[in-house]
Amino acid sequence: MIGLDPELLLDRAGWMMRQCAADVSGARNPGLVLGAVLAQAVADGRDKLTFLADDSVAPLGAWLEQLIAESSGKGGKGIVVVDGEPLAGPDAYGNDRLFVYLRREGVLDGQVAQLADAGHPVLTFDIPEAHDLGAEFYRWQVATAMACAELRVNAFDQPDVQDNKSRTVKKIGAYSQTGKLEEGQPLWERDGVRAYSTLKLTGKGLKKTLVGLLAAAGKGDYVASMLPTEERGHDRRPDRAAPGRPSEDRLCHDGRLRAALPAQHRPASQGRSGLGRLPADHGRTGRGPGDPGRGMTFGVLERCQALGDYEALQARGRRILRIHLPSPEAIKSIVNELGNG
Repeated sequence: MIGLDPELLLDRAGWMMRQCAADVSGARNPGLVLGAVLAQAVADGRDKLTFLADDSVAPLGAWLEQLIAESSGKGGKGIVVVDGEPLAGPDAYGNDRLFVYLRREGVLDGQVAQLADAGHPVLTFDIPEAHDLGAEFYRWQVATAMACAELRVNAFDQPDVQDNKSRTVKKIGAYSQTGKLEEGQPLWERDGVRAYSTLKLTGKGLKKTLVGLLAAAGKGDYVASMLPTEERGHDRRPDRAAPGRPSEDRLCHDGRLRAALPAQHRPASQGRSGLGRLPADHGRTGRGPGDPGRGMTFGVLERCQALGDYEALQARGRRILRIHLPSPEAIKSIVNELGNG
């Protein structure tokens, strides 16, 4: 977005707004049509909305993931957004996918054509220049609201988000009183890496533990890998990630982590960066907000959020494997171990 003309960006959004107005017939309304397609795809069992994108517009996928998943995912139903998953051949996918290609240079034209030829539904959205993002922002917001209306969920409510926040606040309060976090009994521990799970897994090494988790996946399931964000604007050196974005090195290992999943247990994989979901003691030693004097560093604060997330998922019956890292760099050893044997 840096360097764009705000007036031109809003002009393109205004054009899309007029195309999506209430007096435009349904068949000619871009937002309504897209929303209807998304909802029908879910009804047909294609609830894995998978974004493919040329590099120049790839960040739009992360924005759409947040918009669609948080708006629609309520009451045990919704749209699972898969963004950034390594693109495989057509035979690697089941009939639970709806593909969306965010096209700028057309780098993926050949692979997208192969998906379509194999019978996978693919929607292509051309984005000729960066200012056209304004139109896409508006189109997808309308489409998301329409899809949620069809799915009978309130796009503007956030019960799960609030539940996570409330659980995190409780964790912070408990730490303020005792100076420690209750994390439960790990399945196994080695070199500072600890694994916890809601399932009764063997605990005989990382790979066997992960395979045990994935073996519980049924038809139409997916696996989400949620990794810690290394830099959040504290280090502005040019060789570091942009503020609020994970480093290229972390993104590389995120992709390798997905690719390292055993092929026979590889459902749709969703990856995202976040505060301590795969928690690490990564040196965030600055005092956190409201520090009660018991060492409430930012690292501890992030672990409180991770534990709050864990409990919220557990309350919904989700199958979880939580891995605590001694440092962000430890993800490299995890990827290497998964890739062996």
